[in-house]
Amino acid sequence: MPVHSKLEKFEDNWQTSIGGWSLEGKVVLRGKDVFTELNEKPWMEYLLYAATGKESPKIARLMEAMWVICTSFPDPRIWNNRISALAGTARSTGVLAAAGSLAVTEATIYGLKPIKGATDFLYRAEARLDPRVRV
Repeated sequence: MPVHSKLEKFEDNWQTSIGGWSLEGKVVLRGKDVFTELNEKPWMEYLLYAATGKESPKIARLMEAMWVICTSFPDPRIWNNRISALAGTARSTGVLAAAGSLAVTEATIYGLKPIKGATDFLYRAEARLDPRVRV
C-alpha cells in the first residue's frame, strides 16, 4: 500500500478527541463550548485548559508570571546573553552561540525598539482621532 493512500482518509477530515468545529459555528474544546463556556477565561487559563483539561486559575497565574518574567523583560542587553546561555546548555559551539547572540542583538523585534514604535503609534493615533492633541 503506497504511503499517500494511508493518509487519504485524513484529508479534509481531521478527527480529534479534544474538540472541533461544526458547520453551525459551534466550537468545542474538551467538551466545552469555546464561545459560551470558555469565552470569559483569561488567555493563560484557556491555554492551560486546552493543553491539560484542567482548570486552575492559580496555576495559570503562575504560568503567566513566569512567562512575563522570562519573555517580557524590557532590558535589551539581556536577550543576547540568554541566547548564548541556551546555546551553551544545548552544547552548541561557541561560534554558533556568538552568532546567535549577535543576530538577536541587531534584531528590532525585542526590547525597547518595539515599545518605542508602539508608543509612537499610539501617540499618532490619538492625535489623528483628537485634533486638539499635538504630537
